[in-house]
Order: sequence, then structure tokens, then C-alpha cells
Amino acid sequence: MEKKLSELQAQTAHVADVGGNQYHDNSSYEMLIIDIRAADFQLKQIRNTLNKAVIVELPRDNSFVTLGTRVTCVVNGETRVYTVVGYEESNPEKNRIAYNTPLAKLMLRCAVGDEIEGSISGRPVCIEILKIEVLEEEGDA
Repeated sequence: MEKKLSELQAQTAHVADVGGNQYHDNSSYEMLIIDIRAADFQLKQIRNTLNKAVIVELPRDNSFVTLGTRVTCVVNGETRVYTVVGYEESNPEKNRIAYNTPLAKLMLRCAVGDEIEGSISGRPVCIEILKIEVLEEEGDA
């Protein structure tokens, strides 16, 4: 992202020259400035996330659902398997759900056999925890 921002900033003089000396009539320049601001905003967000990041060790036991566990459960009568992962690691196609999603929040700190009732997006949900597995390594997720 830093490289992209630098590349965009390097284009400003050229785009300003090509488009004429009236900045308000130079749509290419205006679009470049919008792109620079967007890239700068994204870079600030990335830095903020990295500055707040905390390394979390994988759990050592499977007594309850936590970050880094694979959970086999019944959700509204349908058996599902989810891996609880960190912020921005979720991938619904691979059944990876972030710890801060409504579904994961309902299951966190629950044990095998627990039945949880709650709501997600205003819809009732009933969850029964069948199995909790500790992930061996990052590739298991």
C-alpha cells in the first residue's frame, strides 16, 4: 500500500501538466487526488490494525469454544463445522468465521453438549455444540 501511494503521488506533476493549469478543469488530476486520499486512508487503517494486533496462541485444550478451535455444531437443525478465526481472517466459503461475528459470539466459551438460543440479524437461532477440536497448526484452519 505504501508503494501504491508513492506511485500515485509521483503522478501528480505529470497529470497536472498534461491537464492544463486550471485544476478545476482537469478531471484526471481530480481523480488522482481522490485515489491518493483513498490509498492514504487505507494505509492509515492498515497501520492502525497492525499497531493493535495481538498474537494469540492456539488453545491447548478443547474444553470450550475459543479462537483457534474447530467446532462441529447443529445450527437450526443443520450440522455444520466452523473454525473460529481472528479479525479479518473469516472466509465463509471455507467455514472460517471471525470471533467477533454474531454466530461465533454465541458459541464462544461454550462446551460440548451446550445448547444456545439467540438471534442473528433478528432471526432466532438454536445451536448445539457437538465437538470441539484444537487446531494443530495454522494449515488446519
